Amino acid sequence: MKTTIVALLTAVLLAAATQAQQLTTCPTTASLQPGPFIPRAPHEATLPRGSFWYGSESLWTSLRDDGRWHGLYRSDLRAYRNKIMLFRKGFDSSKDYQPPLVVTATRLDGSSPQVASERASGAFNEDTGPMIMTAIDLPDSGCWSLTARYADERPLSFVVSVP
Repeated sequence: MKTTIVALLTAVLLAAATQAQQLTTCPTTASLQPGPFIPRAPHEATLPRGSFWYGSESLWTSLRDDGRWHGLYRSDLRAYRNKIMLFRKGFDSSKDYQPPLVVTATRLDGSSPQVASERASGAFNEDTGPMIMTAIDLPDSGCWSLTARYADERPLSFVVSVP
């Protein structure tokens, strides 16, 4: 019993140390403490504790304060999958079903292929209003830079740490 507890505690401590090292070696957007972005109505000015708005009126998203990507690991895809909600001033999800938005991701701390998001779609949520929804699969853990580009406009880029 004691051996099992010691082994379990050792595994937890090693995982925590690895996570702490990854967070300190990955310059996430959250770690750079960007200035706050406050979207206009109908979007919520503040988010639930632990996250913040990032971007500008032309394109913004919510990020976590800890800089981590909280995607689920999907063994069938062999990837960390996460949905990405993006917003822009004047976007009308009832008229723009397939907005011209693409998100690409590049790993900063190792070699992994660059990946692109699924086709974006217009969506609506009572809490957030109209939005652009897409999903992306990151093949490895590490430090990733994601860039969202709407048509030929200036992109929105941010860095996250993937567990």
